[in-house]
Amino acid sequence: MTARESALAASVFGNSLPAPHRIVLTDLCGLGGTCFVCPGLGGQILVNLGRRGFDDPIGCCTPTYAAPGKLFIHELTHAWQLAHGHYFPRLLPRLLAGPRAGDAVYRPPAVLVPPWPRLTLEQQATIVDEWFHPGRLGPAAWLGLPGMSEAHPYWLYVRDVIQAASLRGRSGGGTVQCL
Repeated sequence: MTARESALAASVFGNSLPAPHRIVLTDLCGLGGTCFVCPGLGGQILVNLGRRGFDDPIGCCTPTYAAPGKLFIHELTHAWQLAHGHYFPRLLPRLLAGPRAGDAVYRPPAVLVPPWPRLTLEQQATIVDEWFHPGRLGPAAWLGLPGMSEAHPYWLYVRDVIQAASLRGRSGGGTVQCL
């Protein structure tokens, strides 16, 4: 990741992501142009953004992720899940849903309060990207309002789950280890 991409990531994830050199952005995409995240060699995490997302991860907008950086933050949440052991236990239901599963796979529950409900991979990523820039899959009252607000109902999840997570070996080689 570039210094600019790392700075944006840190503004959302704090230091709970692996070191920037371990997150590798690529121009690969899956079925139907779907972005995806997967483990790479030597503890790297491959964030596959397709051509448009790879060319400008921060500026890229799509019909689904209409705000600059929102797709990037969504996919970095999957990198976070992979680094913290949340990814593989929840991957099968996501794969079974298919690339065209629609909003139901992504939409978080209407009530999101501690203790946190068991969320799908996509619900977790949507909570983070909706906090970053409110849109159609988050709380309706926040649609169009500024993102990254501590007043947003998803802030507690971002703060207490995402940002509070800690990694050992953040700057070193090898595999990411969760505390």
